[in-house]
Amino acid sequence: MLILTYHSLDESGSVISLPADMFAKHMRFLKGNGYRAISLQRLCQSWEKQEALPSRTVVLTFDDGYANLKKSALPVLQECGFEATIFLVAGHVGGYNNWPSQPPFVPHLPLLSWGDLRELSRHGFEIGGHTLTHPVLAGISKDALAREIERSKEIIEQKIGSPVQTFSYPYGIVDHASYQHVSSNYRAACTTEMGEVSATDDRYRLRRIDTYYLRRAVLFRSLDSALGRSYLSVRDFGRRCGARLRRWNTV
Repeated sequence: MLILTYHSLDESGSVISLPADMFAKHMRFLKGNGYRAISLQRLCQSWEKQEALPSRTVVLTFDDGYANLKKSALPVLQECGFEATIFLVAGHVGGYNNWPSQPPFVPHLPLLSWGDLRELSRHGFEIGGHTLTHPVLAGISKDALAREIERSKEIIEQKIGSPVQTFSYPYGIVDHASYQHVSSNYRAACTTEMGEVSATDDRYRLRRIDTYYLRRAVLFRSLDSALGRSYLSVRDFGRRCGARLRRWNTV
């Protein structure tokens, strides 16, 4: 089983962006090849009930909640009959992705409003949590963790009117304290570690596939093949090495 990660659907070419027409091609490829796309909440329900899912099932997730999703993702997902999950930065809803931890090379982009999110929820999008202000959670205080993980959940539930059951760690970074807070308040949580998932995995450290690495059509079409899995393993190894180098450079 694969969980796919998208962020913004725009033409900027940034590391968080995918052109809307390419996203549409991704979805139509999946639909045309017999795939079913579900939300993370739906996957958890199936695992908990020990229900078998069709082999060609993927989970679609969108981090941050960019405003362009309403125009560029909703119509295509409705056309294909697909579900998806949006992970929100609750303190920036209706604003921009200008949180303090945002790298300078990422473009400032508008985010969905609460009204947009209620509409998307009515159309079948699951709304999940992605903290209050998008910090790196590792190493922050207990009070800050409660605010980022628990208070953000309360705000989304009050604004959307439905339970928030799933979570995405900002930058995929999780330590023991943040794991404990998330596992006490959510049903499942995603990292940015690349790989497949199964019902026996730790529900609070779920791997995903960042579609930034699948921009070329030939790569996306091979995502469920031996070649595609080998390619993603190499990319994941490169990401891990880069993360270690960055940590060493800050010591």
